Amino acid sequence: MSLDDIADAPASGVRFAAARAELGEASLVVVSEAGERRELAWADLAAALARDLTGAPFAPGTTMVDLLPRQGAPVRLLTSTRLQIPGTAPPGTPLDDLRRALALCRAMQPDLQLEDATADFVYRREALPPWTAADLASYDRRYGAG
Repeated sequence: MSLDDIADAPASGVRFAAARAELGEASLVVVSEAGERRELAWADLAAALARDLTGAPFAPGTTMVDLLPRQGAPVRLLTSTRLQIPGTAPPGTPLDDLRRALALCRAMQPDLQLEDATADFVYRREALPPWTAADLASYDRRYGAG
């Protein structure tokens, strides 16, 4: 597998990953890599967390944004997630699109909590803390066995 193949590969193996996401006026609709559809009203979102995922098995340049509902598993947007954000500028870089998605989530749900590094990523365009596969697995344990 070449670097081009890795960059174009789906984020398979990353739990909760959304293949597609549409951020609409009333809700967020995501479709998982397995084709499962999930819809969350904006009021259902409680918090968001963003991190750079580094090292194997992640493709270079992979960033994740977890949108954390009040109950249940996160909605995980990755740099590979196809985002539909109506009424915004044409798609930019994957990082810019994730920033735009987070900003819209915060606009639609003003009570959405952003931890400090995530807020700095969105509003100050700062780099995110890196997480390895072990860091992500440890974080994901709160959502049960995978």
